[in-house]
Amino acid sequence: MQQIIRHKTFETNSSSMHSLILVDEKTYKDWENDELWFRPNTDSFYTKQEIIESDAFKYENPNYDELNELEKIKAFDDYMREFSDTDYAEFYSCHYIDRASQEVYTKDGEKKIAFSYYISG
Repeated sequence: MQQIIRHKTFETNSSSMHSLILVDEKTYKDWENDELWFRPNTDSFYTKQEIIESDAFKYENPNYDELNELEKIKAFDDYMREFSDTDYAEFYSCHYIDRASQEVYTKDGEKKIAFSYYISG
């Protein structure tokens, strides 16, 4: 059996998902303080306003231009639930995800937060 090894790539034969995210301390703190939402399918963070103004959000809410601010907030909550975007508390309370976080430092001494999650398939 031939084995192919790719540089800096982790592969598994299972249906589980593993992810390691490295962010600056401010991003992590903003997430902790509910100023940012984490989107696991992109491993990215977004502000509430960025999500509400995104094309994807508007696509899911065809009458977007007619919504008042309260209706946009309700639509935002529904959207976040449906697309698994998560705030800090939800991410760390989810029972089917194993996760961890740790402070790390770059070669230049810059402080980062590494966090990971594992979802069993």
